[in-house]
Amino acid sequence: MICVSLAEKDIDSFLEAISRYKDRADLIEIRLDALLTPNFSSLESLLKRSLGVKTIVTNRASWEGGNFKGSEEERIELLCASMKLGATFVDVEINTASFLRDKLLKTSQKFKTKLILSFHDFSLTPSLGKLRQILLWQKRAGAHIGKIVTMAKNKEDCAYIMSLYSLAHQLDFNLLAFCMGEIGMPTRIASLAIGAPWIYVSSGRGKETASGQLPFDKATNIINFFKK
Repeated sequence: MICVSLAEKDIDSFLEAISRYKDRADLIEIRLDALLTPNFSSLESLLKRSLGVKTIVTNRASWEGGNFKGSEEERIELLCASMKLGATFVDVEINTASFLRDKLLKTSQKFKTKLILSFHDFSLTPSLGKLRQILLWQKRAGAHIGKIVTMAKNKEDCAYIMSLYSLAHQLDFNLLAFCMGEIGMPTRIASLAIGAPWIYVSSGRGKETASGQLPFDKATNIINFFKK
């Protein structure tokens, strides 16, 4: 599956992008933290416009590469609200305070939203041992899907990330794992072949939400080529 990651500063831009991709993409990620003033009203508008397509709502914390300026309680409250409004998935950082993660997990069970617990390192790729510990932590914490994304400095980093799928298969655990950056770009496509449920793409050049993200049309062409 292909997930278009959208990060717009205002509601009108978000709604226009959602309209363009809701009938073309398998998933749409709504990056709430990109909005200048994220609130319940804007969240409700975005999810209503997204009817008919699966959605991931993300409200990324500033301490993990996001832009949300409010308190942690406010950030998590918006994610809980998205579950009540019908989000298919909610993505929150594994390093979020455990009591707030638990609140999201309980809310997800009530509204049947799947919880993605994610880890990002925008500067490097930790050791393989550390990566495996993160995966195990995500599973123990109750994640429906684990997400591990790191910056690749060399091919060895890419190999470390790709090797995590073997452990995930052994644990019967759904995993999204790939590398950022130019070196890591091939892992985005390769991950689909070894177990990732989807890949993240941008809505166009200059609209990337992370380094190395392919635009929707290019990613679609590559995937279709390998399907032949």
